[in-house]
Amino acid sequence: MKKILLIFLAFVGISLGAQAQIDSGLVAKYYFNSGDANDEVGTNDGTVTGATIATDRFGNSDMAYSFDGMDDHIDFGDSSEFQMGTGDFAVSVWVHYTSTQFGAIFSKRDGGNGNYNQYYLAVLADPLFGGASKNLWSYERCSFSNSRAISGGDISGSWKHVVVVHGHLDSTIIYVDGQYVSHDTTDFGGNFNIVGRPFVLGYLSESNNAFFWGSIDDVRVYRRKLSGSEIDSLYNEANPVAVGMAENNENLSSLGIYPNPAGSTLQIHVAQPSTIVLLNMLGQELKRLNVENEAAVDVSGLDAGIYFVRDVTTGKTVKFSKQ
Repeated sequence: MKKILLIFLAFVGISLGAQAQIDSGLVAKYYFNSGDANDEVGTNDGTVTGATIATDRFGNSDMAYSFDGMDDHIDFGDSSEFQMGTGDFAVSVWVHYTSTQFGAIFSKRDGGNGNYNQYYLAVLADPLFGGASKNLWSYERCSFSNSRAISGGDISGSWKHVVVVHGHLDSTIIYVDGQYVSHDTTDFGGNFNIVGRPFVLGYLSESNNAFFWGSIDDVRVYRRKLSGSEIDSLYNEANPVAVGMAENNENLSSLGIYPNPAGSTLQIHVAQPSTIVLLNMLGQELKRLNVENEAAVDVSGLDAGIYFVRDVTTGKTVKFSKQ
C-alpha cells in the first residue's frame, strides 16, 4: 500500500509541476465549462451579451460560446491585467468558423483620440482597412508607434488552436494548432495600456462593429511569452470531461468527470461498476462510494484546490479542480 501511494504521489508531483509551469504568468482564464464566462484564475468575469453556450471541440455540450455575427459579444472589462504596458504577453484561444466575414475574435482597441492603439485577433481581409475574408489576422499598434500585422491564413472549417505571442522588444508571432505560422519584427515604442477600453470577445467595442460569426473556447491571457513546448501542451490539452492521469497506457474513457473545475457537485461516470475514492493532494481519502454507471458527488464542503478521483477497481486516477 505504501508503494502504491508513493507511485501515486509521484504522478501527482509531475502533473502539478507541469501545470504550475503552464499557469505561470496566467492572468485570466475562460474555459466556459460551467456554462458561464467567469474568470477561473482571477476576478475578471465576463458579461455575456447575446452569445449562447455551445458544443466544444470534444463534442461536449454547453462548454463553449457561439457568436451570431450580428451583436453577440462578451465583455471582460478594463482590468489592469489586460493593460500590457511595454511588457510581453500572449493570448491562447480555440476558435471555429466557416463563413467569410469581418469579425473580431478578441480585441482591446482605442479610438481615434488614442491613435487606434490596439491588439486584436480577427477574421478579415486587411488589418488596416477591414473587409470580409476567411483569413486570420493578428494586429498590434501602440502609442503612435509602428504597427505589427501577422497573417494566420484561412483556418475556417474546423476547430483551431490559435496563440498570439507578443515580444514587445523583438517580434509578435502567431501559432496555429501548435505550429509556427508567421511573425512581424517591426520596432515598437510606447505601451499597450489602452486605458478605458475593455478586453472583449466577439467584436470591436470601440466602433461597435466587426461582430464575429462562429464559436470561441478556452481563452487564456498571459503577461509573458509562451514557449513552443508550452503552446504544444495547450494544443494537446485533454477533454475536460475525462482529463486525468493513468498509471498505464489503457484508455481513460472508463473514468470520466465533469464539470472540471467543479462547483458544488461533481459528476462521475464509469464504464463498469466500480469503487470510487476522492483524495486530496496528500493522498488522503475524503470520500468512498460505489458507482454502477454515473453518480453525482457533493463537493460543496471542499476547499478550493486540486483533488483526485480514483477508480479502485481499474487503478485509474483523474485530477479535478474545486472552485
